Amino acid sequence: MQCVYRAKDLLFGHLKESQAMYLGYLCYNFGVSAYEKNDYLHCIFWLRESYDLGKTSGMSNRAKAKTLRLLATAYLDGKDTGYLEKALSAVTLANTEFQHPAGLFLWIHILLESKKDQSVIKAGVNELLQHSECSIDICHNLLLLLQQYSADLEGCPFSETALLRYQNSPEYGHLKVAYLMLILRFSVNDAKLFARDSIIAEGQIRGRS
Repeated sequence: MQCVYRAKDLLFGHLKESQAMYLGYLCYNFGVSAYEKNDYLHCIFWLRESYDLGKTSGMSNRAKAKTLRLLATAYLDGKDTGYLEKALSAVTLANTEFQHPAGLFLWIHILLESKKDQSVIKAGVNELLQHSECSIDICHNLLLLLQQYSADLEGCPFSETALLRYQNSPEYGHLKVAYLMLILRFSVNDAKLFARDSIIAEGQIRGRS
């Protein structure tokens, strides 16, 4: 670690931006290696160094956001003092640097873990569903995450957005089943209506084919 501090002093003293960026990526790789070993303390150290270097070396916003997402994940998994607020701060900054579906998904995860107000969580879900790069895999994982935390989706336009967007996907059936299992936790009637409408829609599709 002392070598990194010494290298930073030398680099910034000579204003070599490209070398500072290289050192930032090197710190990121050290952070990834530490995370894979469940060494969250050193992982957090290296990723914070990587982000600090990235801010002054011209590192892309996408790369900085990737660093911050892993930093938030390390805080979340490490469960150190105040880890939830630190994780939330890191992922919020990541989404400010470069908004990516993975960052929004992680943000929702931390909100759920922090037991934040349902309105905040629903806003996060809506934002993720509206993202142009949100894939069916992320939507499916989102439903599983909401099931895990018994989060009520009432008021979220999931069926009007994700289910319609991916209705031609080979994985569409898995998405519908996950959605059905989620709403079944809160309303048997809503689950019955959804199942009935799905059967009717499937019959209409087969009738036209």
